[in-house]
Amino acid sequence: MISSTSVIFLNAGQGDSTLVRFRSGKIFIIDSNRDANHSPAALKYLKRWFAETNCADIEFLCLTHPDADHYRGMPEIIQWVWDNGGKIKYLLRSPFPSGPDLVDVLDGRGKQLRRTDPKAAINGNKNEREFDKLRVLLDRVAIRTRDAGGDWHRGYGFSKLYSSDETAGAPAQLKSIAPTSRICEQYTKSLVEDFANALLAGYDLDADSTNAISCVLWFSIGVNHILLPGDATNEALEDALDFYEATDGSAAKHGAQFHIAKAPHHGAASSSSPELWRRLLLKHAAVVVSAGGNARFGHPHTETLDHIRQAKREATLYCTSMCHEHAKDLYQMPLATRSALLDSRVQTRRREGLAADNAYNGDCCFDFPAAGRPKPLPECSPIRHCKRHEGLE
Repeated sequence: MISSTSVIFLNAGQGDSTLVRFRSGKIFIIDSNRDANHSPAALKYLKRWFAETNCADIEFLCLTHPDADHYRGMPEIIQWVWDNGGKIKYLLRSPFPSGPDLVDVLDGRGKQLRRTDPKAAINGNKNEREFDKLRVLLDRVAIRTRDAGGDWHRGYGFSKLYSSDETAGAPAQLKSIAPTSRICEQYTKSLVEDFANALLAGYDLDADSTNAISCVLWFSIGVNHILLPGDATNEALEDALDFYEATDGSAAKHGAQFHIAKAPHHGAASSSSPELWRRLLLKHAAVVVSAGGNARFGHPHTETLDHIRQAKREATLYCTSMCHEHAKDLYQMPLATRSALLDSRVQTRRREGLAADNAYNGDCCFDFPAAGRPKPLPECSPIRHCKRHEGLE
């Protein structure tokens, strides 16, 4: 048996992928973007562990929402599992559009687009094919999981998804706390429209509607709690916490607070507020940002870092696009200094014409012993000086 459980926030550039490996060897994957080598970020670990165990099974696979930077690597992961005789036991996917509503909108938008912009229609057709491939694979996964005695869910509201005695008497549990039914109902119409427009126009989907319907996962490993919120918006997270605390007796007393929280939407200000972070973080929590060095997005936003500082000054920041020492220095800076520094870095990157996703640094890894608090592993800072903030000293 493996000595401890590991949670790895993978270095997936301007995207997302989280990997959990329990002491029993069971593997959970939440989202799957590609890395700098255009391979699914999780695949290097899966291949290494397969060489050790000769087992390609995935216990739990989740697509939080249908943004390309969360699913680009997922078809390859699924195919690798099947090619090596493995199976996927549990599947969770967000309630993204499908069926007649989407087909009708795609058909109407497609005809309009072909009249006005034939080139865009060609790009859109390519996007449609890529996502259709993923949807077909997910449907096949759902069928196979049921045939193998597993289960699949379309994320909607609060549900207890998984419970297993993985940590020497302290059970591992997984709950989904979002999206709530209110958020789904609020965004259903715009979701279908945004989804169809992005597929047909050939650009990556990144809209409030799709972010709002992100599955938000709550992992409990022993006494430690981890939040994996996808790209959920501030509104969606607040609504989920309100609903959870109103319906769960223990939550009403203790709240929903976490030892490790992944920053929603790569640290975007639209998914942040001081009030939200006060509700989410325990005193010495770790906040992990999964982001690339994209000058256009500039994640993590300096407003988000300031919100975290206002809420829990004792929190520790980790980021896949910068080394831990630089992340710590950046987090502790006064807001004005930090803003000026980040602005200058963005402007420099724009002037030099650097590629959008070239600021890869390393995975953020945490070790969960059988007892006690999670410990960051050395992999959190594999590169002493990261390119994005090499001038911080």
